[in-house]
Amino acid sequence: MIAAYAITDPAYYGSTPHALCTAASRLIASRGCDWLCYRDKQNSAYAACAEALSFTCKALGFERLLLHHDVALAQSVGAYGVHLTSERSDRIEEAKALGLFVVFSAHSQADLERAFALGADACTYSPIFPTPHKGAPKGLDDLKEKTAKMGDKIIALGGITTPLHVRQVEEAGAFAFASIRYFVPFLEETHV
Repeated sequence: MIAAYAITDPAYYGSTPHALCTAASRLIASRGCDWLCYRDKQNSAYAACAEALSFTCKALGFERLLLHHDVALAQSVGAYGVHLTSERSDRIEEAKALGLFVVFSAHSQADLERAFALGADACTYSPIFPTPHKGAPKGLDDLKEKTAKMGDKIIALGGITTPLHVRQVEEAGAFAFASIRYFVPFLEETHV
């Protein structure tokens, strides 16, 4: 069965430690995801939220929390791993040396090859389906081609909002799917 990778967004999870932890607790309690990535590019309190979220996840027995891009913070709060942006392949080896699970954001064959050569554990590949502000979708045929070439370490990302999308990316060979919007119903209410 395909693994589920939830990525937070402050529009749905809030931007305070309390709101973030409450929303994440609902998602974890619903058993809606296998991995959770804390992503909030604008939050000046990101470190405090990451620390609170790490504590909450551990208290709930959920071990697979990843932080978005911050290798040192991921290690210091005891996160499972880090999700690096496509511009930060230079941080893969450092993150691996710290014992972190590394997910890398890939958008091309070259990105995938570079990330795996440097030791990334998995790569998101996106966008698969139409997604606001993310460019032309790659499509299922392209995803199938990439999974055939690169093996079972590709996480489909981008526009995955329905169970049909999940089934389609699984059939295309992705070992996991990542999304923001797919997981919103598991939160039960939004926190803005």
